[in-house]
Order: sequence, then structure tokens, then C-alpha cells
Amino acid sequence: MPNLPDMPEEVLKIILKDADLRRILSLRKVCHQMRDLLDQMDFDFGIDQIQISRKLYETDLEISTGPENFLITYQWKPAESEPCIILDGIRTFEILESKHLSKIDAHNRDYDSLFFGDLRIILKFVKNLNLLKIQTIPDNQFNGFYSCPINTLRFYNNFERYLKSENIYLKVGTLNFVAHSQHQVLQILPFIHSNFLETLDIVLEYPRHPEHLEAIQSIKIDKITELDQWKNAENLRIQGLIFPPKIKDFEHFELVEISIATVVEDELREIKEAFFNENSRLNCFEINYIHMDVTTLLRVFGFPENRPEDSADSENWYFPIKDDQILLKIGHYPLEDANHEQLDPIYSSILFLKCFKIPE
Repeated sequence: MPNLPDMPEEVLKIILKDADLRRILSLRKVCHQMRDLLDQMDFDFGIDQIQISRKLYETDLEISTGPENFLITYQWKPAESEPCIILDGIRTFEILESKHLSKIDAHNRDYDSLFFGDLRIILKFVKNLNLLKIQTIPDNQFNGFYSCPINTLRFYNNFERYLKSENIYLKVGTLNFVAHSQHQVLQILPFIHSNFLETLDIVLEYPRHPEHLEAIQSIKIDKITELDQWKNAENLRIQGLIFPPKIKDFEHFELVEISIATVVEDELREIKEAFFNENSRLNCFEINYIHMDVTTLLRVFGFPENRPEDSADSENWYFPIKDDQILLKIGHYPLEDANHEQLDPIYSSILFLKCFKIPE
């Protein structure tokens, strides 16, 4: 019986057409003679989600093909440690230390090249992704502490270099990723196809010191708002403090959730007025904040007019818009009553503005 590589090409295509992604990736690695044929075949694995998690000593690549999820883990260890094992058995390797390389250089020169090499192959089999998630995970989850921030910096530099070299624009419905600055957002976001992106979900990471709120820095996003990816998306969620851009930069979104250090009266008034703008698509605007003058809400919205269904600890206002067929509800909730388990504990309250149709 002939070996697999010795079979006629048409026979191989028939044999391989029903193989799953895990088997094709394994076959590419153990049978170099078949790589060209595999790369030419038009597989449809139904890959709908890819999640990338960067940690201090490893990178996880999780792939979802609908009914099946599988994980590839790339680990870096010094030479005296045990060789690392990839969870799915696809790749086993050991990175050796060298007197000519620092640990972090060896880590990025070999370890990242393996990861991006595999990612390049996997993306060949991707048509459209429902979700692309890229996150860097701090060593200490409580305070967001990164013992080696250069690890994160170089990972995003390598990611940008990879995307540029491949000259690709990923067709992604929802982009969810962690960044430490506007610059890191700009390293990834321009390579997402602007005609396919619906939801932009950004986590702006920073070291947290709850006892010293003044140590937390807000991040500018002015250059992000200039991108077509921002302008064409429908939903926006930014976790982490930002300097809010002009309100008009939000009006094309349907849903917005942002976090700011201080609520300013003029900006709050502009957000409310945006809901009355005929060209605005805003349906919901949620603000998580740390500070606000206690009289700001009164000056902007007047006295609250809670309804029986409203929480006793909340403040609510109602304004009819668009020929009285739509009602704008504005709600103000202390954090402990907002039912946001994942919200950063630095915030004190949540303010949301939401439109809904008046029942006939």
C-alpha cells in the first residue's frame, strides 16, 4: 500500500477533504512533502472564533470551529526547565538560553516566530470570524501588575510586523482586545477589514492601585476615531479610562459604553442632545465614571422623575423624542446597585442614556 505522500493528488484531495483542522495542522508539521498541496486546498473548517492570550511565559491560541474548540499553547522555558508541551500535542519544543541573547530576546526571536508561523497557516483557512480576541494577561490579576511590560510591548510589535508582512485585512465581526495605550490599538485595528467590523470592544489595561486613584491615567483615543474601522462600526465598548473625543465621533454608533474619570456638565448635555439629532444612530450610551459634581445631573436633566418600576436607589429621567414615539430614559445608579460584576471597582457609579419605543 503506498504511503500517503506517494498517492495521486486527486486521491489525496478526496481523502483529506473531510479532515478537521486539528488533523490538517498535524499533517503539515509531520509531512513536509504535502504542505504545498494542503495549502492549495480550499478547506472550510467553519472557524468562527480565534482567541489569543499572551502571558508572561506562554501564549495560548484557542480556535473555535463551532462544535469543536481546541487550544495550542506556546511556552518559553529556560534550558534548565522541563521542555514545554503543547496541549494538543501539535508542537513540542524547548527554547535554549544563549549567552548572546537575553531571556526576553530569545523568547521573542524563537517563541513568537513559532506562534506567528502557525497563525499564518490557520488564517489561510479563515473566511469570516465572528470574534477575534487578543489579550495580554497580567501576572497579578488583582492589581494588573506586569512584571515584564516589555514582553507585552514586543508582542504587539511582532503582531503588527506580522500583519504588515502578510498584507491582510481580517474579516472580523467583533474585535475584542487588550491594549496599554492608543499606540497599541493602532498597531492592530487598521488591519481589521472596516466593512465587516460591527463591534469594537477595547480593554485599556493599566496597573490598578485602588488606594491611589490619582495614579490611574486616562488614555487619548483621538487618532483611533480617525480610522474607518471606528467610523463604520455599530457598537463600541471601551473598558479603562479615556479622554472622551467630541460627541459627534460617537453619533454613528448604536450602542456605546465608555469609562471616564470625571463627568463634565457640557459633555453630558451634548450627549443628551445627540439623541435628539436626526442624523444620530445612538440608541444607548453608558458611562462608567469615578467623579462627578453632585449638582451636575440636576443642572442638565432637572429633577428626577422615578417611575414605580425604577430602583429606589436610582435616579431616572424621561424625555419624549421623535414625535413622542420614542422615549429617552436616563438612569443613574451607584455601582453596588448596577449589577455589573465585571466592572472595575475604581468606578463609583454608572450613568446611562437609552432610547425605547413607547408602548401603544
